[in-house]
Amino acid sequence: MEKSRFPLKLVGIEGELKGKEIVLNREHSSIGTKKGFHIRLLKDRRIDAFHATIERREGPNGFAYSISPRDGLVFLNHDFIFDRRPLKYGDEIKVGRTKFVLQKHYQPEFTDQEVQDFFLKTAGTAHVWFPPALKKKIYSAWTVEKATGYFLPDRLKENEIAQAATAAETIVSALEKAGATGVGHKIVNSVMKKANEAITPSEAINALESLVPIAKQIPSIVNQSEAYTYSDLAKKYLDDQVKKLAAFPDQELDKTKTPPEIIKEIHARGVTPEIQTRSGEPTLVLTLPEITPRDMRAMKAEIGWEAEYPQYAARIATDTATDLFSSTLDARHFDWWLEHEKTTTKKGWSLVVSPRTNEGTRLLAKMRTTIPMEAGKHKEAAQAVMEAIAKQPVPLETSVQLLGEPRKPTLILNMPAVTYEHLKKAGWPAKEKEVNAHRDALTDLMADQVKSNLFTNAIDRSHFAAKIQIPSVIIGNSVSRQIILTPKTNEGEHLFEQLAKIIEEKARKRK
Repeated sequence: MEKSRFPLKLVGIEGELKGKEIVLNREHSSIGTKKGFHIRLLKDRRIDAFHATIERREGPNGFAYSISPRDGLVFLNHDFIFDRRPLKYGDEIKVGRTKFVLQKHYQPEFTDQEVQDFFLKTAGTAHVWFPPALKKKIYSAWTVEKATGYFLPDRLKENEIAQAATAAETIVSALEKAGATGVGHKIVNSVMKKANEAITPSEAINALESLVPIAKQIPSIVNQSEAYTYSDLAKKYLDDQVKKLAAFPDQELDKTKTPPEIIKEIHARGVTPEIQTRSGEPTLVLTLPEITPRDMRAMKAEIGWEAEYPQYAARIATDTATDLFSSTLDARHFDWWLEHEKTTTKKGWSLVVSPRTNEGTRLLAKMRTTIPMEAGKHKEAAQAVMEAIAKQPVPLETSVQLLGEPRKPTLILNMPAVTYEHLKKAGWPAKEKEVNAHRDALTDLMADQVKSNLFTNAIDRSHFAAKIQIPSVIIGNSVSRQIILTPKTNEGEHLFEQLAKIIEEKARKRK
C-alpha cells in the first residue's frame, strides 16, 4: 500500500461538495447521510446511510489510506469497486453524483528563486505574463506531482504551461503590431486572473488553454484588417473582432447553449450546418452561401480593391468562426478551417469544425439529431435516435404510445435487469457474484447511464423530458426499469411520430 508523509485531503470537483476540501485526519472517515459522519451528503438520493468509509493507518514511514464500500456503490478512477482498495494521491472517487480527487494536504517548501527558475525553463521570457500568485499555485502542485510520481487524470504538464506562455506572447505582440496596443495585455491578464481563481491546478491549466485558440485566430483577423485600403474601416474591423476574441474564455462547454440555440446562432449568420462523419468522428460542416457578383462589388467598395473568391470566402469564414467561438462554442474543444470541395470558384466553400476532445465529440454527436429536427427532417432525426438506442450496453425494447392529457406520443424504453455481460459491455469491471448482490442498485445506475447517453449523444433536453420508473408488473427479468421520454415541443412530437413509424416498419419486417 502506497504511503504518504503528508495527510491526504478530498477536494470536491463535482456535486454538492464541489470546491470543498476535507482533510482525512481521522482513522475512519465515513461517507453517508448519518449524523456525525465526516463526509455527509444529504442532497443525493443515491447516497446510502452508511455508503462507504476511508481508513487511514499511520506507520513509521507515513500514512496509508484505503476505501471500502459499505451499503453504497463506489467508483475509483472511473471503475466500480466492491471491496477494500488502497488509495493514493491523484485518485478520483465518485459516490452518487459527488466526485472527489485526492490531494496532498501540505504546503511544499520552495523559494521564490525556484519558482522563477521553473517558469524561465518552461515559459521563457513569456513568464512575465503569469502573476506571482498563479506561478506559486502552479509550482506548488507541480512539486507535489514531481515528488510523488502520481498525477491527476488531467494532470499538470510542463508543455501546457509553455503553450499558454507562447500563446500569451503571440497575442500581445501580434495585436501590438496590428495597432491594437494594450488590447492583448487586457485579454491575457483577464485569462490569468481566471486561472488564478480556479479551484484545482487542472482547472487553472484549462483556463490558460483558452489563450491558444485566441492566438490561433488572430493571424486570420489581422490579415483581413490589412486588406482594407481605408484605415478607419480597418481599425473598426480589428476592434470589433478583438472584442469577440476576448469573449473566447467565457464559452465553457459545460455552460454552453443548447444544440437548438447553437443551430439558431449558426443560421443567423447565413450559413447552413450539417454533421458529417469524418475519420469516425462527427464533424460540423458549415456551408457558406454562394458568392454573388453583388457580394464581390460590395467587398471592393469596402476594402478599396477587387478581391477574388478565395479572399471573400476567407473573410466570411474568419468572421463566422470568431462569432461562433465568442458567443456559442468553447474553442478549446475544436479545430476549424476553410475548405473548398473542388476549385476556387464562387460555390462550395465551407467552414469545417472538428472536435479536439471527447467533450467536443459529444456535443457534435448530439447535434446529429438536432440539425435535421431544426430543418424539419424528423425522419432523419428519428433514425439517429434509433441508432443511439441500438448502441446502448443493454437491450432496449422500444415502443411509442399516446399517453397523458393531452395525448402525446411518448417513447418507452423497456430495460431488463442488468447482468454481468451487460456490465462487461459497458466497460464496468465486476464479478458475477458482486452483480447478483447489487443487481437492483446496478440496474438503477445503468438506467441513469442509458438516459444520460441518450441526452448526450442523440436528443436534447430542450425538446424532451425523461424519467425512470419501475414497471407496476415485472414478469421475470424481461423488464426491470422503464425509461419514459415525453416531448416538450412540437418538434419533439414530430420526431416521436417518425420513431413510431420506424418501429412499426421493423416489426413488420420481423414478421
